Amino acid sequence: MIPIKHKPPLREAIPVEREEIPFKEKIKKIREPRIKKTNNGIIGTRSVKPWTFGIIALVCVLAIAYAFSIVYARATVVITPATIDIPIDGSYNAYLNSTASNTIAYQIIQTSGELQQQIPATIGPVVITSAKGTVIMYNNYSSASQKIVAGTRLSSGNGLIYTTNNTISIPGVSKGVAGSVPVAVTASVGGSSYNIATSDLITNPSYGDFKILAYKDGPKYTGFYGRLNPNGAGITGGSSGHQIIVSSSTVASANQTMEQTLQKNLFSQAQTLVPAGYVLINNAYNIIYTPISASSTSSTTANIGMEGSLSAVVLQKANLAKVISSTQYNSSFDPQDLESAQFTITNPQTFSYTNGAILNFSLIGNMNLVGIVPTSTLATQLAGLSSTAGTAVLKGYSAIGTIHATMFPFWKHSFPSSASRISIVIQK
Repeated sequence: MIPIKHKPPLREAIPVEREEIPFKEKIKKIREPRIKKTNNGIIGTRSVKPWTFGIIALVCVLAIAYAFSIVYARATVVITPATIDIPIDGSYNAYLNSTASNTIAYQIIQTSGELQQQIPATIGPVVITSAKGTVIMYNNYSSASQKIVAGTRLSSGNGLIYTTNNTISIPGVSKGVAGSVPVAVTASVGGSSYNIATSDLITNPSYGDFKILAYKDGPKYTGFYGRLNPNGAGITGGSSGHQIIVSSSTVASANQTMEQTLQKNLFSQAQTLVPAGYVLINNAYNIIYTPISASSTSSTTANIGMEGSLSAVVLQKANLAKVISSTQYNSSFDPQDLESAQFTITNPQTFSYTNGAILNFSLIGNMNLVGIVPTSTLATQLAGLSSTAGTAVLKGYSAIGTIHATMFPFWKHSFPSSASRISIVIQK
């Protein structure tokens, strides 16, 4: 039998009481700062330097400022164009619709209008009057002068017959130029149908052409002819009907008022007709006034009227400026103030507003050349440049007088990279 070994009795477990830590103390323990240790022991707690936050804040401010300067950058450039004042006092030539670069081109613009005014009047007896006027007779037949006796019948371009009031002698051809002399004419029949206003010649130029009936079917028929002066008073005064009795002083006053009003109206209308690149000088026009005879509106009143026909010379500005001052004018400048110059036609014998001849004229006044600044092109050129480089670009334009550039925000020293953020302001 195997003997049973006796094991030592188990030790009785002694209960150990655990110290209960309050909840708040646990939180404090967790939040205790970390400590720095060395081989020699504890030297202190770890801390953050105060200036660290200042650096971080400064970096943030700079970053925001940089972003702001990119997103909201603007530039405004205020430019005063260069100006050159040039006195004018000379004689010049202009050619109808010329395209040559070294010549002055001109065009003719025309407009017309009519006014009426009511005045006191009385009705008188029936009266028939004949139209009267002046015709310029020409001799393009021979170098010998030709006598035309009073009462010679002339046929107008619209088939009406007029007679000369006095005897004249038409000079012969000289150096290829037909001789000419004016003669007074009277309509062969009374009535308003024989009136020829110079305004009629605008739409019907042939009305002003006259032939001598005595020379018809002969060699002189084409060599001798008459012309109605387009700048004259025309052939007027023909009427038929009851005489309207009105005060001559009342008519004169009314006509003067209507002429003044017509002048303003017609010149204003003409200004709207000036082609691009041309200029209408204030006195480079002619207005032909044609009174409209009184017509009764009642037994005590009558209407009188006034027709006005304006023909104006408009000159090509660029070529005019180049001829006036070829050394100072170029396409970077706009000629201004020409409108107020004193304009005079110096060849009225050969030039009229209807014949398209060479225009000889004198001009006295001032021309102001004002620089033309290409704002869109300039903004594109300035985009992204430094202020120094941008100033150099601006100074390269002869059309620019003074410059003042403003950047936003104020610390920017370069133009925005986008041309749309650059404003070019032209200061007159």
